[in-house]
Amino acid sequence: QTGRQTDRQKIQVHVHVLRNSMFKSHNEYLCGSCLKVLCACMAFETLLWINSPPPEIQQALCHPGPDLVVCDEGHRIKNDYSNISQALKKIGTKRRIVLTGYPLQNNLMEYWCMVDFVRPNYLGKKQEFADLFERPISNGQCTDSTPSDVRLMRYRSHVLHALMEGFVLRRGHEILRATLLPKFEHVLYLRPSEAQAALYNYFMDQFLEGGTVSSPAGPLRAFAVCSKIWNHPDIYYNEAMAQESKRASPTSWLDEAGLPKSLLSGSTSSKNEPTSLCKIDWPAPLLPSYKPGLLSNSLKMVVTMELVDRAVQVGDRTLIFSQSLSTLSYMEKLLSQRPIPVPHIAGTSGAVQYSNQKWTKNKNYCRLDGSTSSIERDRLINNFNSPQNKECWLFLLSTK
Repeated sequence: QTGRQTDRQKIQVHVHVLRNSMFKSHNEYLCGSCLKVLCACMAFETLLWINSPPPEIQQALCHPGPDLVVCDEGHRIKNDYSNISQALKKIGTKRRIVLTGYPLQNNLMEYWCMVDFVRPNYLGKKQEFADLFERPISNGQCTDSTPSDVRLMRYRSHVLHALMEGFVLRRGHEILRATLLPKFEHVLYLRPSEAQAALYNYFMDQFLEGGTVSSPAGPLRAFAVCSKIWNHPDIYYNEAMAQESKRASPTSWLDEAGLPKSLLSGSTSSKNEPTSLCKIDWPAPLLPSYKPGLLSNSLKMVVTMELVDRAVQVGDRTLIFSQSLSTLSYMEKLLSQRPIPVPHIAGTSGAVQYSNQKWTKNKNYCRLDGSTSSIERDRLINNFNSPQNKECWLFLLSTK
């Protein structure tokens, strides 16, 4: 943020990191007879405050603005009409940098939005850019494009690349190979247990007989149910018991507000239910001797827990990613019943030594999913990556 500019030889630079979108002691940086620069680290949402800030903040941020504006995750301004883009346009700074790892070539109009912020009107107005570059390049990439469309696409792409060459810097992962450790990927193929194989065949038979394969959501819902089976049969078992209890409830025909579901507009009839939901039943006659709570019912979980124990033994931290929230919850249940391995200690036979403590959430392991707030997310990640972290060994993360 720049105040009055009186003497270029007496520039005073003040770096002040703003956290949680809070401006503190701004008068200290905005007032004075010399040029004072404030480099503010703000979230994009903080920029929306520009629409109605105090006058001194308005003047510092917008007129004349900071000496330099650097936008990390610059693809956030890919929509020219978004509130963030409109707020950024109010900043009068001429020196602008946008950093992004977003694949810009996927959408040229998003590319134009970011370039137009860095160099306003360099590529013309939005409609002009669409007519000159976006439409010809898109038309030449179709499967049924004519040879003339392809030639025009290549020519316009070459012109656009030449225009951007002066101020667009592209860097790939090659520059990191010299500094990053090599990555090794191992894929393990594990046999399903007898219970898993029986459950999978039973569910697929029920699914195909129900006629839900033709439904757009049918295969996706079936995949979600199958993931419960191959992760651990207990996850399927718990879901089946929950559905059975819900169906047996005397108020199951009422909605959350206590109104009959049949009175709601747009409600589906019972004959349409199989196409919208995957009904889960536990085949008790098929698995009469099944015992919930046994880790050995899934070799996948057996190997996962063994890998976690071995990693703790040698002092390594582990990340586990899953698309299933129910799987993460089940792993938390398993961890709460297991002792924590002793790090950096192995017996003469290579066996893992265990302590008397059980795994505790937010102490020995953490979980991050869509329900985790941004503030809590940053705290968990920073604590897990901290060099002082000596007791949090596992991070469970949802990919959804």
